[in-house]
Amino acid sequence: MSRISDQTVDGYLDAVSARRSTPGGGAVAAIVAAEACALLEMVLNFTQSEDARLTGMAARLGQTRPELLAMADRDMAAFEQVMQAYRGDGDLEEALVLAAETPLAIIAICRTLSADAVLLGEIGNRNLITDVAIAASLLITALESSEINVLVNTRAMQQERAATEDRLGDSRELNQTLSALVADIRNGLT
Repeated sequence: MSRISDQTVDGYLDAVSARRSTPGGGAVAAIVAAEACALLEMVLNFTQSEDARLTGMAARLGQTRPELLAMADRDMAAFEQVMQAYRGDGDLEEALVLAAETPLAIIAICRTLSADAVLLGEIGNRNLITDVAIAASLLITALESSEINVLVNTRAMQQERAATEDRLGDSRELNQTLSALVADIRNGLT
């Protein structure tokens, strides 16, 4: 299968809907996070502010989006290794730990993107505030999806379960912060 970033949107959606296991939820979580990143980039590009907190955000967002697209491909490869291990070809624990790495990395990126969303909700171009809310909603989805993908891998782990689950960190608190941001923006529209 070709890299996700090389596919058309329609081709990607066809691949997700096909009767095969990849791309699946992990790849979708990465794409959703990349969409949130792109929306935040757009808001930033329309924001005229000298606020020092924005320094470096454009470069970071510009690097993050392709990184998330690559994570979609990594997730597919990791899932294939898990399936091979279940068939007896490879160490299952090792494959499960590897498969949990991508969603954990997505969560780590979403931490930074969440802070960016909160900041842009505060000082971003007010004409694009709904795009900040939509980016925050997408980040909630990416975080929850990635957490689910970590947990599905850890449930079959023998030695690394607790250590891997501990790395989920504050993902639920991030969701609460993002939900509050979305609610504040929504309330400002009525």
